[in-house]
Amino acid sequence: MGNNYNNIARSYDALSHIIFQNAIVKAQAHLIRFINDDDKVLIAGGGTGWILEKISELKKKNVLIVYVEKSSVMISLAQKRNYKNVHV
Repeated sequence: MGNNYNNIARSYDALSHIIFQNAIVKAQAHLIRFINDDDKVLIAGGGTGWILEKISELKKKNVLIVYVEKSSVMISLAQKRNYKNVHV
């Protein structure tokens, strides 16, 4: 089975919003409020990396994120995001 997410990576966020409205975003963002200074966070299937920016907005210190994504295009998009205060 091929990696079809590479084919839709650039439009994934828009397509996801059309299909699921904000359900996926709300589900993913719900738990980030529990992240504390010095935490280690695993993000599996991180998509385009928008959640990295949300975690960065928390301004927590020394947060280490292990970001796992099968799609190389999604990883490339995530690397271009504007996130600070976190180590990915």
